[in-house]
Amino acid sequence: MNRIGIDPGLEKSGFAILNKNNQILRIGIVETKKEDEIQKRLKLIYQTFYALIDEYQIELILIEKIISTKSILTNIEKILQARGCILTLAGIKNLNVIEIHPKTVKKIITGYGNANKKSIQRALEKVYGYSFKGEILTDDGYDALAIALSYP
Repeated sequence: MNRIGIDPGLEKSGFAILNKNNQILRIGIVETKKEDEIQKRLKLIYQTFYALIDEYQIELILIEKIISTKSILTNIEKILQARGCILTLAGIKNLNVIEIHPKTVKKIITGYGNANKKSIQRALEKVYGYSFKGEILTDDGYDALAIALSYP
């Protein structure tokens, strides 16, 4: 069963596609331009994830649950728009969705629910054995991989 972990955002949505053996099939970000109209940005997110779901025969979407923090509140509208786009796509494609709390992701990946982003990156590389040498991977990509790995 192929699954996709998604760290949703309007400017950048990180994604990681894994197979049943936790091998990375693809990892990256969907990036939209700030100067584009909202409908154009959401269309790009929708179309990109639609194509990824079809290409990799995704059966499960794992998406980070929204929590209220000061840093999130300033971007909540943009995050919710991207999430809504992805959840709508899941409904159209009749896919299961699991929402995972960020603290749960951190605890599963690092053993500590309040881990920072660098700790998650180190755990993905050292504990899980993923190597990203030479690749430019943003926090969004690392977060998406951690989200995808949070499914048993």
